Amino acid sequence: MINWVDVILIVATLYCVYTDIKERKIKNYITFPLMGIGLIYNVCIAGLSGAWFSLKGILLSTVLTLPLSLVGGFGMGDVKLFMAIGSVKGSVFSIGAIIYSLFTSVLLSLLIKPREFLKAIRNIYNMAIGVLYRNPFKISKERSALVIPYAIFIMCGLIFTYIFGGDWLWSIIFGK
Repeated sequence: MINWVDVILIVATLYCVYTDIKERKIKNYITFPLMGIGLIYNVCIAGLSGAWFSLKGILLSTVLTLPLSLVGGFGMGDVKLFMAIGSVKGSVFSIGAIIYSLFTSVLLSLLIKPREFLKAIRNIYNMAIGVLYRNPFKISKERSALVIPYAIFIMCGLIFTYIFGGDWLWSIIFGK
């Protein structure tokens, strides 16, 4: 069942899609208050366990998405938007949103821009080789193959997680 905090999350994410398309930025004045709303909401609903619920969502989102930002895969605004989703909906939902957004980004990129998609695969390969041989490969703007506002895919991931849930993904990954 969708309640008022879900409506706020969806509307805020839609606004982030708009700003990401228009200005190539996800605004802090949306993501940070959204994290606060998620934390306050969950504390009001469940006390200290609600705070832990939100903090786990923020932490897991950070751990999973920050490395992608550090290598130039997407921006810090994307990381903060995932953190906000984790704050509002928790770690299980957050991992679902991350996986669904990655899946939709790969699928749509392959369908929309197949040549750039192959270039992106080469970049990922070069990053993996760079890690193995301790010769870091960072994706620069010149090397970037796919420049698509990632908030679009975050919104897709959010919608798919609302529809299909994140519980089964969590159980597949963590065996719980």
